[in-house]
Amino acid sequence: MPLKTIIPLRQPQGSLLYRLLLRLHAGFAWVAVPLLLALGAAGAAAGYFAWQLRYWPLAVAAVLALLGMVALMLLWSEYDWWLFKLGPRKQPNLPIR
Repeated sequence: MPLKTIIPLRQPQGSLLYRLLLRLHAGFAWVAVPLLLALGAAGAAAGYFAWQLRYWPLAVAAVLALLGMVALMLLWSEYDWWLFKLGPRKQPNLPIR
């Protein structure tokens, strides 16, 4: 009588980034939208004050805040796409290698 395997083969669980996105999925929209608005307002205000005061480190902070806002907006708007692309596979299914 052959012994059958009781424990099934372990399925790939996806990358660490995929598992993190799955855990954050429920509350991400509640956090992302106010954070987007705060980053946009802070970047615009810092940019205005940097222009008025001619203070370039504040301009760099404004640009970084606006770039962070754009990155967060891309993640928020395409959240399901990232979950699909980073899902459990042998390698990430990204079109650019």
